[in-house]
Amino acid sequence: MGYFYIWSGEVPGLVQSLDPKSLPAYIYWNTGPIAGAGNWERVQEISCFERQSVWWRFQEGHTGPDIIICGPCSSVLDIAWRLSAAHCMKKWDSVISVRQWAGRGQLKRNWSSPVGNIYAALNLLPVENFAPTCLPVLIGLCLIRAFSDLGVSLKLKWPNDLLLSRQKVGGVLVEEKKEQCFAGIGINLNRIPEISEQEITSGLAVQKLLNSLCTDNPAGYWQRLVHRVFLWYEVLVANESMQNIASQVEQVMEFLGEEVRVTPGSGDPYNAIVLGVDQQLGLRIQKQGKQEVLYNAGLC
Repeated sequence: MGYFYIWSGEVPGLVQSLDPKSLPAYIYWNTGPIAGAGNWERVQEISCFERQSVWWRFQEGHTGPDIIICGPCSSVLDIAWRLSAAHCMKKWDSVISVRQWAGRGQLKRNWSSPVGNIYAALNLLPVENFAPTCLPVLIGLCLIRAFSDLGVSLKLKWPNDLLLSRQKVGGVLVEEKKEQCFAGIGINLNRIPEISEQEITSGLAVQKLLNSLCTDNPAGYWQRLVHRVFLWYEVLVANESMQNIASQVEQVMEFLGEEVRVTPGSGDPYNAIVLGVDQQLGLRIQKQGKQEVLYNAGLC
């Protein structure tokens, strides 16, 4: 059983303070049980090194790991690294922020992060024999399976974008330091972010997951989602070969067999046909009649 926590930490330039009374002031966070200030209790003793901050715990537990809620921050990944260094997070625990002002994405892009969406960092269990380039694709597959369990059908735009009807509703960014690994996960749950210059250039439309008549509290939706991500991750890593995982990735890939615009990690964009993924989950393409495998690139 896990719990929701609120970390009230305030660090200039990194994170603003938050508590149970201020949480409902953020739109879409003012619904559901966690919006009730009386449902939270102050934690008198905390085992991690962020003791100078006040911690609050939601009275009722939930299925799955702990989830830490923080105030507006630079990037939820920055918060995750700080709390992890202070031994505040176990494996599969996650941090979710009400808003980011410097969220980051693939190829060092900055992304708009309005209140009402999911901005989370998930503490991943290290996996032996998995190349680092596999993880964004693997987490993307787990998310798509988890969303399917919740009745939402999404596709993967290799390596890390989640698409609904060919419009972007989310993405994954994996960061590793030594033996520590976090997956930053952004989901446009209730609101459509402002379209950035990168998105205009790529021609990729942006959409939200829920319509205006069906909104949800980001923390509540994240709890239901991340529990299923954990279960799918365990199943895939423990029971499936890389060949089978690659086959499952191809089943959920958007643009398979189509010509797309490829943006390499270095060099100029070019057109190529998407063939699938290899057993390291690299992108297999056909360019000017020749097949290649890419591990550091994006698709327009």
